[in-house]
Amino acid sequence: GIYPAMNRALELCRGRFICFLNAGDLFESETILTDVAAFIRENPGPVFYCGDLLTLENHPLYGRGAEGEGRFVIFPERFGKLSLFIRSVCQQTWFVDRRLYEIHPLDTTFTLNADHEFFLYWLTRDPACYRHIPFVIARYAGGGRSQSGFARLQAERGRLIERYFSPVERILFTF
Repeated sequence: GIYPAMNRALELCRGRFICFLNAGDLFESETILTDVAAFIRENPGPVFYCGDLLTLENHPLYGRGAEGEGRFVIFPERFGKLSLFIRSVCQQTWFVDRRLYEIHPLDTTFTLNADHEFFLYWLTRDPACYRHIPFVIARYAGGGRSQSGFARLQAERGRLIERYFSPVERILFTF
């Protein structure tokens, strides 16, 4: 599976910050890793950095951009509980301190949402661990397993909501 393979890859990583770029997706520019490294050096402290995204195909969460142009997805400067409930963050735009994966590896009981579970795990515990990178990191190609398994994706999302949000929050945020 995808997430067991990612967990195995994490065991081999030696750098401080980890980014996974999936098949078909591309970094926005040839200098993106240098640009992100400079941003992290200028903004030290957080351990979970996330930039913006250009999505090229229809996606159940991000929508469709103009044909051939894509759609920009700009993530917020801060995530509150409501914004965590409403949206996910595309893991191709993450640069996460490797130690976070050592403490809480990707939960492989989620076959399509382990990345979102990881995101919720850390941001519901410590919102200050997150820092927004104010530029586009990746071009998301779409067409992956999350799109072909939308019913499973939604079922797993339900499990995440039960795990990370109280009954009162679930009612309030749903309506």
